[in-house]
Amino acid sequence: MPIEEKESFKWIKACKESKQHLLAASSITFIEDREGDIYEQFASIPDERTHLIIGSRDNRNLSNGNKLFDELSQQPPAGSYAIELITDIRKGVEKRTAVVEVRFCKVNIVRSAAKKKDIASQVELYAIEVKEINARVANPIIWRILTTHLVNSYEHAIRIINNYRKRWYIEPLFRLLKKKGFDIQSSELESGWAIGKLMVMILNAALRVMQLLLAYDNEQSQPIEQVFDPGEIKCLEGLNKTLQGDTEKSKNKHEPRRLSWATWIIARLGGWKNPNSKRPPGGPIILKRGLDKFSSVYEGWKLALSVQKDVS
Repeated sequence: MPIEEKESFKWIKACKESKQHLLAASSITFIEDREGDIYEQFASIPDERTHLIIGSRDNRNLSNGNKLFDELSQQPPAGSYAIELITDIRKGVEKRTAVVEVRFCKVNIVRSAAKKKDIASQVELYAIEVKEINARVANPIIWRILTTHLVNSYEHAIRIINNYRKRWYIEPLFRLLKKKGFDIQSSELESGWAIGKLMVMILNAALRVMQLLLAYDNEQSQPIEQVFDPGEIKCLEGLNKTLQGDTEKSKNKHEPRRLSWATWIIARLGGWKNPNSKRPPGGPIILKRGLDKFSSVYEGWKLALSVQKDVS
């Protein structure tokens, strides 16, 4: 079946259309998960200003007769670093400090016999492997990434890895857009213009949730003033006093002028039951619920202040 008739062609189509809309851009990088590991995409999308960073799915054949995964495993480690993992029961991830080694190499991936002959017989890419060492768990970390960006040093590899990690934020964002979040599927708007306008409004609201989510594990998170106005901060201060307990463990230990402090409060409003845990506060849905509740509380708080002024 021609690639144009396959469901996976959506990846290539999206890239081609995006390139046309971004003609003024000096450089474009498309970042995709393992579904985007499509030979035709590597052969048709990259050019002088367009690059790909894609999770590797298939153990592809190389021009030297080797297999991709074997070629990576044979490379000497370029360096290593530690990753702090939190417990995630859904994904079977145990809380631990994982030490990973990074390997990389240039590869020439060859076209399979089933592919159309009118595309390149091979494509030159850079492959990166991030593999957990000395792991005593059932599912140790192993990530493989393919990119058209130059990778000839450990620093280059780390930059590509960090860029690839950015797409992980897409999953919580999509959760926000769907039924348990903003429920965009229930919209009855019909015109593309109206749907687009609604989407922009929802994404603007979702941005605040994502900022709170990303702030929680970062004690050097952005200043709270960049997300909440002075009145909202004053209201958060009052809420913080009511949500904290009498014990040291039940207090909000985050720095008050940082967004992580506000995340703790908003998550508690949203139903987060375990503030002593080092795990993130339940994900984007709980934070959205907390923001919705905070919006109502804040309106009541402003009304109370107004009444108090009128009385005095």
